[in-house]
Amino acid sequence: MSGWDQPFSDPIALSKGDELHRLRDAGAYIIRLPNSVYRTEPWRVAIHLLIQAAEYDVPVELARISVIQALYPCDAAARVPETV
Repeated sequence: MSGWDQPFSDPIALSKGDELHRLRDAGAYIIRLPNSVYRTEPWRVAIHLLIQAAEYDVPVELARISVIQALYPCDAAARVPETV
């Protein structure tokens, strides 16, 4: 299967209980985001990789991971201990 109908290996869970199952679902979700959100770097990366996965030979899993990272950003400073 190719194009926007390619499925993710596992659905992406959204905070309100919905799920994204295909590249097309993720694209539709992103289109509904406010401009101030989808223009941030994590979402720009996700959009780029979704397009690459749908139209070229980029693995769908990379697009899936980028959407998850945009949806659920983590505070890198909280994960990296300070050195003394």
